[in-house]
Amino acid sequence: MGASPLDLRGAVLIDLDLRGRRVGSALFSGARFIGPALFSNACFTEVAGFMDAEFHGIARFADTRFVGNAVFHSTLFAKASSFARARFEGVAKFRRAVFCGDPGLDGADFALPLRLDLTNAKIEFDLHSASAQWVPVNSPYPPGWTEVTAEELVKEDRWRIVTLGPAHANPESVDDASA
Repeated sequence: MGASPLDLRGAVLIDLDLRGRRVGSALFSGARFIGPALFSNACFTEVAGFMDAEFHGIARFADTRFVGNAVFHSTLFAKASSFARARFEGVAKFRRAVFCGDPGLDGADFALPLRLDLTNAKIEFDLHSASAQWVPVNSPYPPGWTEVTAEELVKEDRWRIVTLGPAHANPESVDDASA
């Protein structure tokens, strides 16, 4: 019999620190993370659900292992995030996720690359920020990330937007029934 799920749906979580923890099923749908949310070196052995979650501080998933599905549908990353060297062993779903700044996917390992769903995910770079860089969108980003056309590239002379359209999705291989 498996462990009870960690159910924090709709919670407001302040300075959450799960670094190095082993967690079974984790449900964070609709949760608001205030301050840093630290998951580095954690292991989610079952589904990790972050649908409609909002990270208002840094979100660190560096070296995190997702054994089951990792679901980040419509998740907002309002500050820096890092999935550096994270390992996604199940389906990784980032449909309509918004990253305000570099999502930090360098070295991330998607064991099932055809089950990576980035449909309509978006990265926004604040060009007025001192740390903003014009980073080419290819490696270390997952396959399928594309830049919008030059006319759309800068919105109000402030944002550089990188988006992934439905043409890059692989709907036959992504199972929406599983969370």
